[in-house]
Amino acid sequence: MPATEDGPASPLFTPLKLQGSTTVTQMRRKGVSRQMADWAAHAPTGRCVARGICFEIGKVVLIGRKPVTVELPRVRAPWLVFLHASDIRPLERNEDGFFLPTRGTGQLGERAADYVVEYAGGQEVRLPIRRRCQIGCFHRQWGELMTNAGDFDGRTTFGSRRAGGHGEGSR
Repeated sequence: MPATEDGPASPLFTPLKLQGSTTVTQMRRKGVSRQMADWAAHAPTGRCVARGICFEIGKVVLIGRKPVTVELPRVRAPWLVFLHASDIRPLERNEDGFFLPTRGTGQLGERAADYVVEYAGGQEVRLPIRRRCQIGCFHRQWGELMTNAGDFDGRTTFGSRRAGGHGEGSR
């Protein structure tokens, strides 16, 4: 896919190159859903801008059921922003075959992962990554938008207290 730019790039961000494990074209063979593999052809690659933030996308880090460690270059920065997406999760049915109370195909609020950021001094911070809160599905359906994308401090994004939300720290 050609480079993606949804607007001008902010000078406040510098992309970090990750050492990924696969390309978006190889994802079909790596166990993702058929739908995600089909959408991978439209995934941004190379240098791109998303919401004003520059990213450099080469190989991607594909996370399954086992923990994955990604080493980043030493950097001092006020923000660490991930450009990531999740696969679809099938809706569950009860014993009578009815769908359980649904959180949508994006499975609102389900814990998808924990990102553990380790600082140079050895301190670790565990960041819970919940579906449709900090990570979204590779495609969106009408009405299934993100709720707290990136809001770990309760102040800076859509779910922030300042924007009328509850903030991440209050749950």
